[in-house]
Amino acid sequence: MTVLSFGEWLKRQRKAMGLTQKLLANRVGCSEITLRKLEAEDRRPSVQIIERIAQIFQIPPTEQKNFLRFARGDWDAFNSSSQLEPWQAPKVSTRSNLPASINSFIGRDREIAEICEYLRSKDTRLVTLIGPPGIGKTRLSIETARHQLADFPDGVFFISLAPLEDPALIPTAIMQGLELIETTNKSPLKQLVDGIGSKRMLLVLDNCEHVIDAIALLASGLLSGCSNLNILATSRESLSIPGEWLYAPSPLALPSEDSSVTIRNVDQYPALSLFADRARAVNSGFALTPDNVQTVAAICTQLDGLPLAIELIATRIRFMPPQSLLQLLTDAFVLSADGMRAVSARQKTLNNAIAWSYNLLSVDEQKLMAYLSVFSGGFSVQAAEAMFSPLLPQKSISEFVSALSDKSLLHRTLSESGELRFSMLVTIQQFSLERLRNMGAEENIRRQHLKYFVEFFEQAGRELIGPRQVEWQKRVIMERDNMRSALTWASQNDIEAGMFLIGRLGYRFWEGFNMTEGSRWLTEFLQNPASASFPKARATALVIRAILEFHFQRFEHQSAAAEEAVKLARFVGDPISECDALSLLGSAKQMLEGMESKADFQGQALVIAREFGDVWRQAESLSGLSWDKRDPQKALAYREESIRLYRQIGDWLGLAWALSVLASDMAIAGNIEYAEKLLDEFSTLDQNLIDKRTLEFVLTARARIALLKGNYKQARAYLQTNIANLQELGNRMGYIWARARLGYVALCESNTQTAREIFEECTREFQRDGNRSGLIFTFELLSILFARLRQHERAAHLIGWVEAVRLVMGDVISQVIPEEWDRTIEAIRTNLGDEHFKSMRAKGGKMTVDEMVAH
Repeated sequence: MTVLSFGEWLKRQRKAMGLTQKLLANRVGCSEITLRKLEAEDRRPSVQIIERIAQIFQIPPTEQKNFLRFARGDWDAFNSSSQLEPWQAPKVSTRSNLPASINSFIGRDREIAEICEYLRSKDTRLVTLIGPPGIGKTRLSIETARHQLADFPDGVFFISLAPLEDPALIPTAIMQGLELIETTNKSPLKQLVDGIGSKRMLLVLDNCEHVIDAIALLASGLLSGCSNLNILATSRESLSIPGEWLYAPSPLALPSEDSSVTIRNVDQYPALSLFADRARAVNSGFALTPDNVQTVAAICTQLDGLPLAIELIATRIRFMPPQSLLQLLTDAFVLSADGMRAVSARQKTLNNAIAWSYNLLSVDEQKLMAYLSVFSGGFSVQAAEAMFSPLLPQKSISEFVSALSDKSLLHRTLSESGELRFSMLVTIQQFSLERLRNMGAEENIRRQHLKYFVEFFEQAGRELIGPRQVEWQKRVIMERDNMRSALTWASQNDIEAGMFLIGRLGYRFWEGFNMTEGSRWLTEFLQNPASASFPKARATALVIRAILEFHFQRFEHQSAAAEEAVKLARFVGDPISECDALSLLGSAKQMLEGMESKADFQGQALVIAREFGDVWRQAESLSGLSWDKRDPQKALAYREESIRLYRQIGDWLGLAWALSVLASDMAIAGNIEYAEKLLDEFSTLDQNLIDKRTLEFVLTARARIALLKGNYKQARAYLQTNIANLQELGNRMGYIWARARLGYVALCESNTQTAREIFEECTREFQRDGNRSGLIFTFELLSILFARLRQHERAAHLIGWVEAVRLVMGDVISQVIPEEWDRTIEAIRTNLGDEHFKSMRAKGGKMTVDEMVAH
């Protein structure tokens, strides 16, 4: 095979670690020119350099003799090698969500090297970059983290705290960044500690200053509970907790007053290099020359070497030469400095730099810049046009936005779907928000923001159940920070709009986004006494409350929320909320009373949906009715009709769910051929829709089929995958059911000890949740187990309880293989005799849940 040269190998390894030639040269102990020649194969390394490179890239001692030959150009030693490329097999990339670089990073090699040395020390686990706004803390933290990818194999994660106004949302933001799922039975700190555990991980927490107290407590707890976690934070002030190491980035280097800058030595001053780079971005003809270098140096000195200020001012090169820029800059700073409150010199410089750019805008541009400060996490041009066109009719909002972007006051990005979005740097947003308040317009603009997103999320709620649901899933997630901002303001100023926003977004969003956060918002709004004044909005919010309570397995709370929603919906004449609430009341009553109550309320919901021609809610109601298996043929007809309606309206996620549930039902009934047909159709759906929620019943069905075929190894593999998915989703009920089924596989393999441990665990958990359907299943399995252990009286008691509770619940379909169940009953009857078996079965049927669990 073709073997890479040492120079090419070295280049690839350097880039994989995120090192520049200068940084690697510093670590090797040679000049940057030497390293450049090594990579270009213009020079062979010395033995000392090879040994240092072997140490940096962790070449094993047993391989270093051959590595020396490789580095010195002895290719023949490797002609028979079976390796894919020198020197080691490719490594799995470290997990990371670091933002991609959008332009060059200039002048921070020394700082990166120093911070990396801090982070590599086993005694330094928290480093906080502190300094004024505009010093470049965020960008420095990102680039430093990029250089640390090889040192943290379990992941490097960037968490932006800037959009968060509520400190309670910090754990949620971190869990989302780490792709952890929130649960309700642990504190946020405990969930994070458990999720991170002993992983070797770097967490970058950006913009901590506005939530400093909450971050300090959380960081302290994480460092105490996670022994291999490192944190790199950015803040205007220290966290002031034990173990914190502070690092204050300096302004970019500038020529001193008594030194002369020339074209030959300009590379020594990163501030000038940054200015030149950003100026070329807006004026391709710009270059540092002997004629302008002194002027550019004076501009950068005036800006105190602050990266943000330099970037803002450099863009003005598009409109004027450096000398004119310096003239205006000096005058503007002198004028704008008057009357400012006492802040540090650098803060004044940055505020003045932003103010200077702001003052150069037209009056309408200034207004729009202030208006745009209410967006959180970015915005689309369409959103800005909808909100602000009536306020600025002289010119299109898109033209204004484009002008602000051209002047580097807005940052332009493309979403995954290719949609153009804009955002402000945090410091610019804060400046703009202050201007908005000074204009006396904040309340009006925030009300416009809330109104727009109530309407936007109402449309999203409809689209998430239609044929464009993949597109809208992405759009909604992009706007989650705007949603949070709108809800935060509504909680203090417009309770009605806030409840509508939550309710009309619909359950599809809250199930897939973050149920714990949704519950937190609902509590804040519904517990506010003012919410009673808005019965229609309260009804829509209560529907979402009932849905979330079902997922949390709090059936009494679900029932109470649904009952109130029904009353309010009838009072205000809202058939949509009434239909939704009746369905949810049915699912709660099934767990609390039995299938008869569920069928009653689901039937009422179906009547309403048909009266108003709401096809999607007809499908949902039919899906709910199909869980009633007292008449198997009717249940099958309901499920198949719901599938037909989901197809009709293009609700592909609903269709995927319905197909997976029906496939599971058919597998339980032993109809393997039909189940496999349904699973085949499921697999043809758009994979963008197939998430871990829809896979729950697919994997259950496949495990059941494997079990019926006697392929226990395959059944176990399906269930273990299912368990992992359900844990990630925080789906408590599904997880316990999957665990019980895993115990069933162990029972079929005659692994009685494992089976018993799992059944007892699931019994305790189902009892805790009040889930009698789950207890029926585990007690069936325990009766089989006890029969095999020749504990026939205990088995008979369990059978009696199961039969009695099935009758009350209307839960008539056993999930145990019928032949297995028949053999078990016959074995117990044979060993106890008919009369004694009847007696023991009757005794079990009279026991309460708690008595039977204890027994």
